[in-house]
Amino acid sequence: LAFDSTLARQACRHNEDMLTHGFLGHRDSKGRLPRERVAPAYRQFIKTVGENVLETTRRGAPQASRDEKKDWAAAMVRRWMNSSEHRENILTKGYTHLGVCVTQNASAGRATQIFIEREQDL
Repeated sequence: LAFDSTLARQACRHNEDMLTHGFLGHRDSKGRLPRERVAPAYRQFIKTVGENVLETTRRGAPQASRDEKKDWAAAMVRRWMNSSEHRENILTKGYTHLGVCVTQNASAGRATQIFIEREQDL
């Protein structure tokens, strides 16, 4: 599983959209699912797309210490791993690339993981 900066930017955009419009979900404010949001960024066919989203608290705010941020990140991963659907996305062997982003505003936060399986490397 390789980190993909394009997917990370897509995850950040989705977080901003969710925070701006006050929702948590896989469809964005325009009604697009993860595959529809990700596909325009790639010229080649993407076989599979998976996404995990999470509502967060401000415990990991920018002024938090490095240890607090690590604890906060670990808590997010635990929450995903304790959910069968989210855990399945994390453990699916077919995914080849991952983008992750955590975004916060003054009162809330969102975390998004986007997983894809590419037909072939770009």
